[in-house]
Amino acid sequence: GALLVCFLALAFRAAVSTGGKRTVYFLLTIPVCITIYFTDTRSIWLAFAFVLALLAVTRSSMRATAVRVIALAALLFISGVGSKFSFFEQTLFGRRSETVDYRFVNMDTAINMFADNPVFGIGYGNFTRQWRRYFVDKYDTVPDLTDGNHSTLFGILAELGAIGIVLYSAILLGGLKAVVTLLRSLRDENRSFEKRFVLVTLGIWISFLVIGVTSDLRFHQLLNVVLFLFLGLVTSIATAFQQPSRRPEPTEP
Repeated sequence: GALLVCFLALAFRAAVSTGGKRTVYFLLTIPVCITIYFTDTRSIWLAFAFVLALLAVTRSSMRATAVRVIALAALLFISGVGSKFSFFEQTLFGRRSETVDYRFVNMDTAINMFADNPVFGIGYGNFTRQWRRYFVDKYDTVPDLTDGNHSTLFGILAELGAIGIVLYSAILLGGLKAVVTLLRSLRDENRSFEKRFVLVTLGIWISFLVIGVTSDLRFHQLLNVVLFLFLGLVTSIATAFQQPSRRPEPTEP
């Protein structure tokens, strides 16, 4: 998650800089991409792909950085240089199947917890204490769930029930609505700085959601703090734009 935030920050800086500074910021994205490549976490790869796609298809000066990175990734894939992301070898997505099985068992167990306690759940933080009662034994590769919960939304569903998942989902969807609404309102305005900032926030939101499917981000505070900080800033900007008298003049840093 931190790597993805760093990439978005560097892409933002490359977009608002000129000349040699822009080149430097783009070059700084390369070690971030290399570090992402050498991780063994598929959710980071998926989130990175979504972030690149977001920046590539939207009309902003951040598109250039995303397109260059996509071109480099395609070249790497076709050339066969990287063993984990190669046209000629099995990619990371085809390896370590036992970790994928663990997630499916984790989710099935969480659903059983919710089915038995649909309103309030089994209690916050009780997944690791109660999983044996609800364990779904469906893969030989997953003898237990001693590694704990590995899904933010399924964990909240199991531990806080319908009340918890509805409120938490409302927060995330409300934040997404604010981001998308502001992005649309800025479409035809000379607000390039704000547009890029909102795109960064949307990229962080996507990263949080994708990683949260297979990781319990409630206990990894960095991405939580960054996401809700940026959502708060975007909401503040949106509030200002709803009141024309309070609108700031277009500026570039």
